[in-house]
Amino acid sequence: MAQVSVQYIKPEVKEKLQSLLVDCINRCAQASLAADFVDDLLTGTEKIMISK
Repeated sequence: MAQVSVQYIKPEVKEKLQSLLVDCINRCAQASLAADFVDDLLTGTEKIMISK
């Protein structure tokens, strides 16, 4: 089961992190790059959970 840290994150930091994640995804112009990015980012279990 996924766990989320209980530490507080400032809203502006959270927005920046989310923006950077979206930017990284947008930079994956080819399916193979996107697949590599997802493989680096997520565990096998996380990929299955998201796929479902």
